[in-house]
Amino acid sequence: MSSRVVFIACLALLCAACKSQSVPTPKPVEEAPPANEAAFRDAAVPAPPGYTGPKFKLSADFPKAPPPACTPQTCPWLSVDVSFATTDFDKGGWGKYMTVLRNYIQQGQDPNLPDQPGFVTTVNGATRWYNMPWMSFDLTSGREFVHGCTNERTAFLNDFNGPSAPEIGQHGFPKLELVKSASCQEQNKVGFESWSVGFYNEYGGWALGQAIPRSGEQGGVPQTVTQPSQLSTMKGLPFPEGTLVTKILTTSATPECVPALKNAPVWNVDRHVLDTTTQEYTCARSVQPNHIAQIDVAVVDARAPNRWVYGTFVYNGALPGATFWERMQPLGVQWGSDPGSWPAVQPQASKPLTASSLNPAVNTYQHEGCNGRLAGPVDNALSSCMSCHMAGYAASPVGTPITQGFPPSGNVPPIFGFSGLCPLPDTTSLAATQLSQNNAYFNDYPYPASYPGYTGLISMDSSLQLQVAMEQYAVFNTHNGLPKACTLDKPKN
Repeated sequence: MSSRVVFIACLALLCAACKSQSVPTPKPVEEAPPANEAAFRDAAVPAPPGYTGPKFKLSADFPKAPPPACTPQTCPWLSVDVSFATTDFDKGGWGKYMTVLRNYIQQGQDPNLPDQPGFVTTVNGATRWYNMPWMSFDLTSGREFVHGCTNERTAFLNDFNGPSAPEIGQHGFPKLELVKSASCQEQNKVGFESWSVGFYNEYGGWALGQAIPRSGEQGGVPQTVTQPSQLSTMKGLPFPEGTLVTKILTTSATPECVPALKNAPVWNVDRHVLDTTTQEYTCARSVQPNHIAQIDVAVVDARAPNRWVYGTFVYNGALPGATFWERMQPLGVQWGSDPGSWPAVQPQASKPLTASSLNPAVNTYQHEGCNGRLAGPVDNALSSCMSCHMAGYAASPVGTPITQGFPPSGNVPPIFGFSGLCPLPDTTSLAATQLSQNNAYFNDYPYPASYPGYTGLISMDSSLQLQVAMEQYAVFNTHNGLPKACTLDKPKN
């Protein structure tokens, strides 16, 4: 979109003395776009003139009518008999469940998911996949123009290759030898940028189209409803059964530094430029290669205790198989946050996990999440998939700025962590505040439950992308319709 500017006209004064004075040249002021334009733009920073590579197009022509009922034919994962009563990956049927999900996601995709065409949104001539609006508004981490990826957590070598200990985690996944090359050690000082793009199938797309309509007077404006005895929630929620969300995560790490990435697809991503003098990432962007390292899935399955099942695939270049998809290995699944296990309870009262199932066949290092809960290699090892997503809320009313943190410092839960998250286990009891905060974080909040200690929350039904959309609309609403200037925090190892 070309910038529209308003120029302030300066009237010439007849006074000779005034004519002799120097009049500052007024600075152009960008006119704020309408909400639907800001919400549905393709990228935060457009492609430069002359660019000829792949170019992302937002898929947001949401379904006009509800999709057909979710059955084993339309939602094939329902045909898999799984058990939520065991954490045994094989006995629980989770290997087959994840295989069916992977087969569903790869339908219509290139066998090796290369840079061109990337991930396509149509299957058999019809739109299968949709994108979240408002994620191209933020100038710091908003959508880039090649594949529509947004910037996420920066990972370090230890996330991929392990610490110095020979084993770590509930299943004792072996570590790889630490890479000692000079170039990898240099990169490890600033970490490896993670850029990812998420897609909702037609069931999720139907909900998004009601939550953030594209047309009409309310185009681009998040819509909420308030039900009796419930907190406010987004229109269209809860996500209907059959909703499947998939997220492709790429990393700037290379196979030289992370051997498991050998032969992983390389996607060009318009990401932050590293200043080699200061060894810090800058707000400037350029198209640079990233490797696909992880694919996350989340599916609404009515059989699950909290309706949602989360799963993670990790890339392993050492696996046999002719295609990229065959080398995407299921790491595990999670269907709850395990509030009966440390650190949600005192160490001496902790019970074994009951809601995470990890694949014992994985033989590459995986840091897992807190106390063996599910988390992927580029995720926060102190958190877990379900714990993070279930804390996804927005502040009420719509358009209120979001501040993450425990009251009184924040108005929404700290989904990305806090000081004292997942402390090392020992025989010492946790302090009251530390226990309370960890108990809240590692707990279950099935829709439409609220989060303890907060008032005026709007439920996102576990969708962090929807929370980001609400956060960016709040910036639009309170920042004269314009995005904030780019700022980059230095990542911590």
